[in-house]
Amino acid sequence: MAQLRLGRYEVEPDQLPPVCACCGAPASTSKARTFSWTPPWAYPPIVAVFLTKRMRATLPLCDRHKNHWLMRTLVAVLGLLGIVGVGALGVGLGVLLGLDEGPDSGGSAIVGVVVMLCAVLFVAWLVVLVVLNFTSIRATEITDDTITLTGLHEGFVKAVYKQDDREEQDDRRRPSVDREARQKWNPRGKPTRRGGDGEIGVTVRRVQKRLRFFRRRATHGGGGEERQPDQGNTERL
Repeated sequence: MAQLRLGRYEVEPDQLPPVCACCGAPASTSKARTFSWTPPWAYPPIVAVFLTKRMRATLPLCDRHKNHWLMRTLVAVLGLLGIVGVGALGVGLGVLLGLDEGPDSGGSAIVGVVVMLCAVLFVAWLVVLVVLNFTSIRATEITDDTITLTGLHEGFVKAVYKQDDREEQDDRRRPSVDREARQKWNPRGKPTRRGGDGEIGVTVRRVQKRLRFFRRRATHGGGGEERQPDQGNTERL
């Protein structure tokens, strides 16, 4: 699985290529999800709450993976409810037997077996949660302007790079629009209010993606050749 850094504007609806982020197949839909990330050094939990960053991202998915996050949520919630239900049913049965037939009815033994069973099921549930988390698309870093996602398919990552190449070529064919967009660009690198909507706003976002493209190329020392993302770790600035 690959890792990819995307800009805030790139994860808006209809900005990424129509390639499934999970398997690399043609995408048939897009799903928006709010990702959260907490610095690993944030401790105790009360401090981590204030340091957690969130960003909403829209990713393209195919029919097979359109419920990528929903299925994991259902497994987590229903699994926990199942464990609680088994425990409540077993304890209730043991208590009823003890009340009806006295202390020699075996009710306490049933309660003990149910408690041990629930403990085993709880550990298994935690293992499943860890596996589901590490096989899902998740954020490994969020800043004010970027989000780094891991668990992505290599085909999706390559499609994003190819889209950047096409947009760079389009910008070269439209120098007047590029100059107009740069005039709307403030020194801090963020679009102004005036450029927030309409055609100029879209152009400003394209220029931001282009600037990130050149920074990435300069960082990796690339020239005119096609870039091949590294296996398992691909960053875009």
